[in-house]
Amino acid sequence: MRQYVRCAKWLVRSGNLWILLTFAAVTHNAAVGLAATAYAECVDDAVVGAPTTLATPPAVRLSTGVTFVFRVEPVRNWQLLKVTMLLHVAGGPVPAAVDVGPAKPAATQDKGEGWFAVELPLGVARKLVSEAGSRLTVRARESSATIHTRESHTYSPYLVIDGASSPK
Repeated sequence: MRQYVRCAKWLVRSGNLWILLTFAAVTHNAAVGLAATAYAECVDDAVVGAPTTLATPPAVRLSTGVTFVFRVEPVRNWQLLKVTMLLHVAGGPVPAAVDVGPAKPAATQDKGEGWFAVELPLGVARKLVSEAGSRLTVRARESSATIHTRESHTYSPYLVIDGASSPK
């Protein structure tokens, strides 16, 4: 530890403060876990209320609702900071808000070219990540929009997960 203190003093005296700050950030991240971003693909979906024997169509009306399962195993032990779901509109306007799971309606953010983002409440996100095979229900009761499902391939829903990996 004494070596690091001497190195830090030399860096401050020599005017290389940015190197010291970079060093401090790296050693701090090593102690508490590394901040990272992961992308989770949709691996299963179903129309709400439809028989499980029916294949999910490439686009579903948001007023009907759809459930999604995402591949979140790699981030199962992360400390979640923010989880954003991205969906693509197949037809109609981008909804102002959508229901995600049992939480209150979440506001949407138009990302352009048909994509919109929904920031998931952390309670919903933690449940989705911690329970294997957990389904996320998405619905906008008063929307005329249709969204693409996993079966559309090109516009499949996905999650952007910001968090910190647990230290080993």
